[in-house]
Amino acid sequence: MATNTHFNHKVKSEQNLYEDIIIESLQMFGQDVMYLPRHVITKDDILNEDYAKFENAYSIEMYIENTEGWGGEGDLMSKFGLQIRDQATFIVSKSRWEKILHTENQIRPFEGDLIYMPLSNAMFEISHVEHELPFYALGNLPTYQLHCNLFEYASEEFNTSVPAIDQFESLHANYDVFGIEKSIAQLFTVGEIVTQATDTVDVTVIGEVSKEVPFTSTTSNIYITNSHGSDGKGREFQVSSTYPIVGEKSSSSALIVSDASSLSNPNTEESNVDSNISFDRNADSIIDFSESNPFGEP
Repeated sequence: MATNTHFNHKVKSEQNLYEDIIIESLQMFGQDVMYLPRHVITKDDILNEDYAKFENAYSIEMYIENTEGWGGEGDLMSKFGLQIRDQATFIVSKSRWEKILHTENQIRPFEGDLIYMPLSNAMFEISHVEHELPFYALGNLPTYQLHCNLFEYASEEFNTSVPAIDQFESLHANYDVFGIEKSIAQLFTVGEIVTQATDTVDVTVIGEVSKEVPFTSTTSNIYITNSHGSDGKGREFQVSSTYPIVGEKSSSSALIVSDASSLSNPNTEESNVDSNISFDRNADSIIDFSESNPFGEP
C-alpha cells in the first residue's frame, strides 16, 4: 500500500521554519567558536602522515552536547607522561556553516578540521562528522554533529592572525637550531618565512623562524620550525657555503655555518614542552646513576 497522498512531510516552508528554530536555539544556548579548515601541504604515503597548515579561522555558533563536562577517558598518567583525552560533541546548523564557510569550497565539515573554543581556551580536532541526526525529522537534515578529540599538536602551521590560536604553534612546535654568520643584513624576525635553495632545480626548503635570533657574536643561532620542501617532500635546511638562508624581507639573508649537532653547546636550550635537561639535572641529585651503583639503574 502506498503512503497517504494527503500528508506530506517534505513541505519546504515547514522545513525552513524547523531550521530557523534550530538556528535560533543554537544562537541562544550555544557558544561562539572558531572553525579552522585544514589545508594539507605535504603527505607521507608510507607513514600516512601529513604536514598541514591552518590559515583561516571563522567565527560560528555551535552547541556543546557535553553539559556535565568533557567526555572521553579524561586525564591519564602513563609511562609517556600525562595524557589528556577529553572529547566533545558540537552541533552546528548546516545552512549557517555553508553560509560562513562557502569561500573554502567545502561541501561539509571534514575530519581533521579544528574547532577552537575560547571559553576554555581549548582546541578540538574533528574525528567524525555525523550528518544524519536528527534522522530526517521533516524529510531533511538541518544539522551536523561533530565528534571531536582534544587536539594534539604535530608540527602544524598556524597563520590565522588570531593570537590565541597562532600561539599553539609558537608554544608547542619543535624547532631546529642552526648557526649562521652574523652581518648587519641579518634581520630575521619571529614568524618570518625563510627559504634555502637546493641542488635540485626549482626546489627550495621552506621553514619559519620560531624564536628570537640573538646576535651576540660572529656566529648566532637561528631557530626554524615546520621545514618542508617546495616539491611536497620532506626536506631539511643544510649547512652550505653556496646556498644562503633567505627571509621574506629583502634585508634578511645569511649562510648556515653549523647545524644543531655541531653547535658548541646545543643542549642548553629547552622548548616549552621539552624538559629533559631539567629532569636529568634533578635526577642526578636524587638517584645514583654511576656504574658503582650495585643495584643498577632503577
